[in-house]
Amino acid sequence: MQVKEQAGFRGEYQIEIIDTVTGAREIHNLKNTLTNINKDIHLAMLLGVTTGYSFDDLNIKYFAFGDSDTPAAATQTKLVNERFRKQITTKERPAGQNYVESIVSLGSPDANFTIKEIGVFAGSTATGTKDSGKMISRIVVNIEKFENKIINIIRRDFITI
Repeated sequence: MQVKEQAGFRGEYQIEIIDTVTGAREIHNLKNTLTNINKDIHLAMLLGVTTGYSFDDLNIKYFAFGDSDTPAAATQTKLVNERFRKQITTKERPAGQNYVESIVSLGSPDANFTIKEIGVFAGSTATGTKDSGKMISRIVVNIEKFENKIINIIRRDFITI
């Protein structure tokens, strides 16, 4: 008997943009680029290697927003030009699902500039300080953010086995 296995990790974003003046809504579904640190941490955990890594390294804490449209690459460790950072609102694994969902919302006063890059930062060193933590994901977008726009971002980390 031949057994075929296929396992993998992937991340996806769902970005909802709401115009509070007109009521218009846009929803964008995007695939992300997982960074090498994400891969390296998963492999280290499978090896039982604790030197330089811990399970907390994948503990998602902040989303960061910047204004560079440099293409996303797995080798990146931070945003090209981070301008705003916000702690996640919620994080959970919905019952029976094969993903963890991290959510952050940008209200009227948050990140009012043209957002071109979004990164997810994890680990014990991830704080409200620019470039802190381990960037595990990055996407390039083009979102005009003004005071009259609210943006809800849902990111899902899928594990398939």
